[in-house]
Amino acid sequence: MRTATRLLLGLSSVLAFTACSGDDDDDGALDGSITRDAGPTTTRDGGANDRDGGVGAARFTVTIENISGETALPGPFSPGAWILHDSAAPLFMSGQADYGDGLVAIAEDGDPTTLAAALPAMGAGAFTTPVGGAGPAPAFPGESYSFSFDGDPANPNLSFATMLVQTNDVFLAPDEDGIALFDANGDAIDPGDVTDQLTFWETGTESNQTPGQGPDQAPRQSAADVGRAPGVVGPFGDATRTLPQPIDLVDVTVAEAGGVFTVRVDNISGERGALPTPLSPLFYMTHDATVTLFTPGEPDRGEGIEAIAEDGDATPLVTRYTGATGVGAVAAQARSIANPGTNGPALPGDAYEFTVTPTAEARWLSIATMVVVSNDAFFAMSGNGVALLDDQGAARGVDDIMADIRRTLAVWDAGTEANEVPGVGVNQVQRQSAPDTGPADPDNTVRIYRDTTNDLAGALAGGFADVTVAQSGGDLEISIANTSGTTVFPGILTPVVWALHSDATQLYTPGTAASPGLERVAEDGNPMPLAMALSTNAEVSNSGVANTPVGAGTPGPAMPGDVYTFTVTPNAAHPMLSFVSMIVPSNDTFLATPPAGISLYDAGGTLRSATDIEADLQAMISAWDAGTEANQAGAGGRDQAPRQSGPDVGAEELPVGIVGPATADPVWTYPEPVDVVRVTITRE
Repeated sequence: MRTATRLLLGLSSVLAFTACSGDDDDDGALDGSITRDAGPTTTRDGGANDRDGGVGAARFTVTIENISGETALPGPFSPGAWILHDSAAPLFMSGQADYGDGLVAIAEDGDPTTLAAALPAMGAGAFTTPVGGAGPAPAFPGESYSFSFDGDPANPNLSFATMLVQTNDVFLAPDEDGIALFDANGDAIDPGDVTDQLTFWETGTESNQTPGQGPDQAPRQSAADVGRAPGVVGPFGDATRTLPQPIDLVDVTVAEAGGVFTVRVDNISGERGALPTPLSPLFYMTHDATVTLFTPGEPDRGEGIEAIAEDGDATPLVTRYTGATGVGAVAAQARSIANPGTNGPALPGDAYEFTVTPTAEARWLSIATMVVVSNDAFFAMSGNGVALLDDQGAARGVDDIMADIRRTLAVWDAGTEANEVPGVGVNQVQRQSAPDTGPADPDNTVRIYRDTTNDLAGALAGGFADVTVAQSGGDLEISIANTSGTTVFPGILTPVVWALHSDATQLYTPGTAASPGLERVAEDGNPMPLAMALSTNAEVSNSGVANTPVGAGTPGPAMPGDVYTFTVTPNAAHPMLSFVSMIVPSNDTFLATPPAGISLYDAGGTLRSATDIEADLQAMISAWDAGTEANQAGAGGRDQAPRQSGPDVGAEELPVGIVGPATADPVWTYPEPVDVVRVTITRE
């Protein structure tokens, strides 16, 4: 896994790092840190090239440690750049457009080359090589970057940026003012641990995908700068099987009195709405440090994880661990707070609560509960749980316990059943015909859930639809079938808007904002605004809506197995055929012909055969993202049709190119910096 990740990251980033590596030089840079021999001084450099310093000067060492290994989002940090300054906002201004100096290359691809060249020649640098490393590379969990410099009260603040690699364009940095290295009198200070002065920011240049699961994120992307920009039409590229981070699904709180711990697990999945899900009855136990529910990276041991992860059944785990060596209390909490008279599940807004009294011999707590909308995903703390008592057997502070839970609680894939699209898979517990009915997972190891599959990729949206063409006289009959019932993403096609048009117009243009009519199709499946706009377009000879499935008596959506048909009469002056239909469930995903349409005529102006037209349609129809609504997880998002409360209710994507805190994202939550990184500044 680690080697593969390094190789994938290398496609877009590591080669670029090599271009900015260099030997240590006389400006104070250490291994893994470089400075430029020359570079323009900008209005944001704080006067690094024109200030006289020296009074109160001191040498500082910055260490950036990756501590994400035991978290829900383990992954690397990228090489980055740093600058000393006395003016605000040397690298970015929150709420404003990116300066264009190269911060985007760090935020999207982990490449500091451009920014390093743009920063002033003195008082700035880049860190590229992890401590002990052989050359430029990301810093993986357990690794760190370190660089040193001679600080000067003329430029008393430090700013830097490094990419959180398991994202699209999120970077770690202090705020615009930077981190103070000198006090108001110009005396050097010893900052120490400055992690609490750091924030995760994003450049707003690439549409956000689920942290750790986006196909266009640096460890997985095919090349640098390949993600779709926010707010514009582009190919659909998100993972259809994604699950949110645990912080968006559950909240665990702990209280203690007289050695008795009360633990409450709240289902908060409905609040942010990325993927509302019930929680299965909750298994819990206290135990010593030798007991673990599972071993990450190894197959399930057959002791009960499969039953709770696939079917929400905690009974086998209770049976296995009751009376086991090293185990104290064992139980399953099946009755939620909202429904104390019946056994679970706990729906969004509900909670489970239990009490335990740990002992010195069994001072650790482990829990497990199923993410019900999945095939075999479950919540658990990593490792062997979280300690409720310290080494001396005294109760730990509840704030420390909750911090450990927040940091280590993850969504795990049991590796016992092949994943389907969350919320619609036919073998998931809410729809399966019987327990344990899904096909086996080709990867049988227990691992953090990180399914990056896009089931709508490729022609015909990965098999979601099929198309046939029949010729009758001078007319062509186009049939669009919903074939998703045979896939892991069964869904619906909405009424089809179609048009015959010239090559001077098209229904949508990649890289630009969707038209109001396309937005209504893509978000709500409403064909009428787009159909009306086409009917008045001078470049369109004929258009219409296919809204009644074959054999149906009334208009309606095309369910799996249903077919829409429409007939066109080609004319050489308007040779292009285009159509669009919404894919449901989704936020704003639509099935469409290519932007320019499909030509019904050959280069000589002769009508092509139905066979040739059909072959083009089957090869070139694909799934697109309108860019008008932020995508939620899988097929179970609160604002996805058909479960949305009304038309046009989902959150808009973030503004294009505006730098701001990553916490502004309407769907995805990122970890707190303190949970994944530790940054210290030491004065020598």
